[in-house]
Amino acid sequence: MVKGVNTLSTMLSVNNNILNKTVARSLNYFSEKGGKAVEKLSSGSRINRAGDDVAAISINAKLDTKLRGIAKAQLNITEVFSLLDVTEAGLIEAQQSAFKIKELYIQALNGTNSIDELNAIQTQINAQVQYLKNARERM
Repeated sequence: MVKGVNTLSTMLSVNNNILNKTVARSLNYFSEKGGKAVEKLSSGSRINRAGDDVAAISINAKLDTKLRGIAKAQLNITEVFSLLDVTEAGLIEAQQSAFKIKELYIQALNGTNSIDELNAIQTQINAQVQYLKNARERM
């Protein structure tokens, strides 16, 4: 009987040992899975390692490239708008100067000006023309 008890005890010990190993393996497996899940949750990213999702990494790289391209296009558009603003301001100044020249010309043609006044008007017209030439050189 003692011999039978030892055999039963050994069988229980072996069965418990197999059960312990199975539980330990399952615990390790689920701990790894849980660790990966926690890592994904904490980073907010679906892809944390190259092995996570190869296709998603490729798609992500393409989208990143497109986003950088769009950001550069937006920057270029902003620069074009700035250039247009500067050009518009220059055109407004040129238009105002041309109107001033026209007004001076009409004033000179009214027939009531003396020679000194006509010379002064011509000096103002020359100054406006020079201003337009300088503006053109600045652009």
